Amino acid sequence: MNTKEKIFEVALNQFSKKGYDSVSLREIAEEVGIKKSSIYSHYPSKEAILMDIFEYFTNLFKEDELLNSKEFLLSKDNKILLENPEIFYHKGSEAFKELLSSKRNLKFGN
Repeated sequence: MNTKEKIFEVALNQFSKKGYDSVSLREIAEEVGIKKSSIYSHYPSKEAILMDIFEYFTNLFKEDELLNSKEFLLSKDNKILLENPEIFYHKGSEAFKELLSSKRNLKFGN
């Protein structure tokens, strides 16, 4: 794992435990094992780290086969949802749980 990936992982972990506002770049740097100034070689700001985390999860949702299957695409008349909302909800929630089941992804839900 390279330094940028370590910063991402530590920030994700810290943000999920303490909240974005309660985490400093100094704390992230200390846990990664680098100086605070070294973070700027990889990210211009703490906000940029957060945006990278959001982009990761946005891409994850876009690429998930179950969440993006034709079964879940709603037409203009929302036929699938109107005909059987229980199945639509069940399959969608199962796909979402599966997506978030990895250890890394669970941190996002906290």
